[in-house]
Amino acid sequence: GRMCGQSLALCQQLCTTENLRLTLSRVALGAAPGLLRAALFLLYTCASTSAEAARELVDLGALAPLCERVEALDPAIKTDAVWCLAAIARHGAPLAKEVVESGALPLLKLCLKEPSATLRRITLSCLGCIGQHNTDLASALVREGLLPEVLPCLRHRDAVLRRQACRALAVSAQHLDELGWFKQEATADVTACLGTGDTETSAFAAALVGQLARRSKPLSDKLHGLGAPALALATIVSAAGSCPSSLVPAALGLGHFCEASPAAAADAIERGAVATFCELLDARPLQHVGAALALALGSIAAADDESANAVAVGGGLLTMARSTLVGGRRLTSLPALSAARAGLAKGLAKCTHYPTLADLMAELPLPTQAASAPAATPGSTDAEVHSALLLALAGAFAKNGNHRLDFMRRSLLVRAQGAQNGDKKLEEALGKLNASFPGQMVKASQDPDYEQTLLRKIADK
Repeated sequence: GRMCGQSLALCQQLCTTENLRLTLSRVALGAAPGLLRAALFLLYTCASTSAEAARELVDLGALAPLCERVEALDPAIKTDAVWCLAAIARHGAPLAKEVVESGALPLLKLCLKEPSATLRRITLSCLGCIGQHNTDLASALVREGLLPEVLPCLRHRDAVLRRQACRALAVSAQHLDELGWFKQEATADVTACLGTGDTETSAFAAALVGQLARRSKPLSDKLHGLGAPALALATIVSAAGSCPSSLVPAALGLGHFCEASPAAAADAIERGAVATFCELLDARPLQHVGAALALALGSIAAADDESANAVAVGGGLLTMARSTLVGGRRLTSLPALSAARAGLAKGLAKCTHYPTLADLMAELPLPTQAASAPAATPGSTDAEVHSALLLALAGAFAKNGNHRLDFMRRSLLVRAQGAQNGDKKLEEALGKLNASFPGQMVKASQDPDYEQTLLRKIADK
């Protein structure tokens, strides 16, 4: 088992089909506790190494004997069996569905009532591995009554158990629109977890807070009243210094919360959220972390017009663009790039702060610069951001038409015409921007020879 856990190559050499069959026979038929635990450990390391290995175990009929061992009297053996189920379920929805259909959920529910803290921790981890994948699996946990059973664990004295409870609830809640399983009185427990000194627990609690706030206005208001935005922001600051892996769930949790609650967004901005996010983005984090920070900051800006303009005034939108989409710092990972685009587009949707919008128009690469290049592959352009920017500028001009003169003087109207080379949505956004200007100005910006053409027409007359 230990050798299999060292590398995929070793696992492939040792976990042959014949060896796995023999190991499963030991688990199914029973053996001395020491040998049985060793066999379960081998199955765990095999299943956790790769999805292919986990699938082979399922195909060999591992789930039935594992469920039998979950019913063992020895809590250590029960824990090891649940650990194996978690290792199988975490690889993807199909494997997690196999675990659910094996009849494991009622057994896991009983495990949550066991006195062993270790068994309960691993059980909570297993529930998170199942519920994290999709709505059907998260709903299966609700139907079996497992999520309500997790709520009391939020106030358990064991810190790791509380952390696993927050994680299981957060990853499952992201797929659930209905919150009938969540008890109102548990909001105080969630907030207490958010305010704990353990950064990882606080980060998962922040993620849970964000999911709850998105789906329930009363819960959002109650969490705000309990000080959740300030605690979530403090968690982000703490995670940046001591636990970078917790930065993503904490930041996204605060972003979801603020997007659902303008009051929470105003509170977070007042407490320095924009400056904090800008500092983190300027520090050149890993790509997925930078994308998550951009998406979270965009969600804060998306709360309402005041929040969007406050984020813009604080330099948030420009920092997001410069750290993810512009020049040498442009993200190369497509998933990260997509998240960053979505964040900036969200932030632009309600922004009317002209100085920021004009600077973005001057800095963001436009389709004109790639007009002669081969056709772009899906997801390789920033059309989503360009459309949002053009619409935001149209809104800013509708609010204050005096900005149009500056826009013309900086040749930004000419630059904006590059959107003609984009898709239909981008062309429509350009049309709304052009409608803010007199027709002759627009024609002049589209045709470099417009002035000479006009002079010739005058001379002909």
